[in-house]
Amino acid sequence: MTDSEFLRKLSERLVARFGKPVDKVAKRVRAIATRLEVKAPAQMSGAFQVWYDLYPRKIDKPAAWRAWVSRGCEDSPHLVVAGLRRWLPVYAKLEAEKIPHPSTWLNGRRWEDQPEKAIAPRPTTEPAALRTIVDAWKGTQATAEELEGLRRGRGA
Repeated sequence: MTDSEFLRKLSERLVARFGKPVDKVAKRVRAIATRLEVKAPAQMSGAFQVWYDLYPRKIDKPAAWRAWVSRGCEDSPHLVVAGLRRWLPVYAKLEAEKIPHPSTWLNGRRWEDQPEKAIAPRPTTEPAALRTIVDAWKGTQATAEELEGLRRGRGA
């Protein structure tokens, strides 16, 4: 039996067994094999380890590794590490619970974001207009009848 005959028969058996064309079955087998390879911590690259050591929140390292591989970070780890270095001052000011999980950070491709645009500081005091309204309200001692008149649109 020649190689081409063998492959044809194998293809027919796979289609009969799985009910799908061979390329779809092969694609599924490759995906499963990739997932199994990615789960092995011994295969984590040095670049990933450098990035993970820098990341401020240490949680679920295998998930972070899977995200690292699925996002193609091995192709340009220097960009990912540089992006993390931009974020580190922002994360230093946050509580640990506010820092995203490492896998979330990678899946969101946050190394491509600018930290100052991503996290806007919240105002710590009331806006001036609101303070003026509150001060004016405190300064008046409106009666129930006056408030009812304002509600109905008749002025005080």
